[in-house]
Amino acid sequence: MKCCLVIDISKINLKIISVVLREDKIFMQEIHRCSKILIRNKDSKLSLNIDKIIKEINEALVSVKQIGYNVESISVNSSINEFVLLDEHDNLVRDIFVEYSLNSNYLNKIINELGMAYIYRKTGISFNLNNALYKLMMYRDLYPEDFLKVRKILSFSDYINYRLTGEIFHERAQLSLTQIFNFKNQDIDEDILNYLDLKDRLEFNLVDYGKSVGKCKINGVEVIAPYGNNLLSSFLTTDVTNKNSIFIVNSYEGIIGCTENFSKMYLEGIKFDLNHQLFNEELVKIFKYIPCYRLVDDFLKNVENNYMIENAWNVMNDNEFIDYIIDFDSDIFRNSAALINTVKYYFEFKLNSLPDSISNFIRIVYDSFAVYYKKCIKDLEKITGGIFDSVCMVGDYSINNSYNQFIADIILKDLEVGPKESGIIGNAINQFISLGKIKNISYAYEILKNSFNYLKIKYSGKKINYKYFENIV
Repeated sequence: MKCCLVIDISKINLKIISVVLREDKIFMQEIHRCSKILIRNKDSKLSLNIDKIIKEINEALVSVKQIGYNVESISVNSSINEFVLLDEHDNLVRDIFVEYSLNSNYLNKIINELGMAYIYRKTGISFNLNNALYKLMMYRDLYPEDFLKVRKILSFSDYINYRLTGEIFHERAQLSLTQIFNFKNQDIDEDILNYLDLKDRLEFNLVDYGKSVGKCKINGVEVIAPYGNNLLSSFLTTDVTNKNSIFIVNSYEGIIGCTENFSKMYLEGIKFDLNHQLFNEELVKIFKYIPCYRLVDDFLKNVENNYMIENAWNVMNDNEFIDYIIDFDSDIFRNSAALINTVKYYFEFKLNSLPDSISNFIRIVYDSFAVYYKKCIKDLEKITGGIFDSVCMVGDYSINNSYNQFIADIILKDLEVGPKESGIIGNAINQFISLGKIKNISYAYEILKNSFNYLKIKYSGKKINYKYFENIV
């Protein structure tokens, strides 16, 4: 049976999924999983066990043929945002750490020396602690000897592709999120490299998503450049070419945005933390990161521990909604401890009782997400001058029908809810287009609707009132 393989790598595990396209429908099967892919180094820092990851992938590629699959292509889908630094011999300069202390002083230094507006005009990307520009500045100061050895900067997916094929390419969509990439020129920005003391030292070999980066050394199959990371691949499962629709990707990290004509780059988008990324020669994605999913994950773990329940998701069927919501842009809620203590304070001192069920805790957080979506959509409408008539939401956090109805009623728009495994599915769509099995992205959307349950939720017209926590606490 002919299939493509998606190698899905997160900080939690490695999964390999076979994806079959048959009679305009997609079928998926997990064929390999490995959970122990992290190791602690001598300094007790967690890093990715690259040798084990490659070993597991190679063993799976050998065994997949034995279970009856004829693999036509392979692609890496990853939620790991760490960049990989290589020396002149293409060896790792340092381990790929997944936890380390980030110092905001370096972010402030860049802003003071270059200016936010200057970098935004060049890159179209807002500042956040995941940007390579910020991390490279910190790395240069903390590890000067290692920094002098750097000759290549790769995304994690590009590095795994290199280990599979022996060829080094830089996928353009992923690179464009680094703040060393010029949005308008669609190339590396020499001025920013010069600022980092990297000009004329780095080698880049750009490739567009959907293109082959070489043949896998194990089985000779084409390895296809993914569309960026897991979040960006998820974008391919939404109504991607519809300029009247908002897309929301709910995952460990989330994004909300829209598509626009390439000729439009909204320089004032810096006020709203908007990012720009070229999708094709005609369209550009304009999106904002949803900054609080990691925070909420920590919050839910705290709640689970406090109430000693096994799984917080089991209580999300409660139809009751809380009157008070959190503004995730507020400085009050910058860490999970502050978040949970504030909510506890509200229940104990304002209502004179603790919540009668854990669902009240969780409901506050998720109701707040819905209001945050509304806020982001208003920002996008303000900056583009358009009115969006629908929203397509995909990803892990599309919880249940009652909550999704609440989102539709809060944002005052119809909502379409798509598949949870959106990153893996989007990666497979990219491969099928590359193989010529799907003719274009518009046709892909029809195949997706044939294959997965895209639930339509109508705005009911119900009026929902709410107040922000910081106004009462």
